[in-house]
Amino acid sequence: IGNEKIFAKFEQGREEEDKISSVHYIKFIFNDDQKTKFIESSKVINIIIDYNNYNYSKPLGKEMRLSLYKDF
Repeated sequence: IGNEKIFAKFEQGREEEDKISSVHYIKFIFNDDQKTKFIESSKVINIIIDYNNYNYSKPLGKEMRLSLYKDF
């Protein structure tokens, strides 16, 4: 949100010793201030994947932000 980053946490229990799930479930833990900024900020908010040599960024539109905000 702006210059602030909120890192995802992987859901535990989706992997076994000899295999890993092809679908990864992640959570973003927001404090109350971050929740307010998430919905009220006029700045662009992006979902970013930055893993080894793979980088992808996608801005969240107003409808998506509102939908995600309802999940708080």
